[in-house]
Amino acid sequence: MKQKGFGLMELLVVVGIIAILGAIALPQYNKYVTKTRITEALHAGQVYARKVESEAAGGGSAGTEPTVDLATITRTGSGADTRVNITLSEDIDSQALI
Repeated sequence: MKQKGFGLMELLVVVGIIAILGAIALPQYNKYVTKTRITEALHAGQVYARKVESEAAGGGSAGTEPTVDLATITRTGSGADTRVNITLSEDIDSQALI
């Protein structure tokens, strides 16, 4: 009698290999997502800072502060003392230095 299909040991080996690959890939994916979120926040802050700079030079209004997931972009001061602050959420386990 010929047996068809996979045995229990073969299935356990495949599940073990998949678990090992997942354990390696998940931290790398989380790092990638964190870097992407930081880059998105910094880009939105830079674009807004350019609009604020243009407004200070008499080129129109900078508009409202942009909304970004997991970051807060605020504007403080006026004139030459205007600052655009980008505060990363506590959900992002990282620091950015500019």
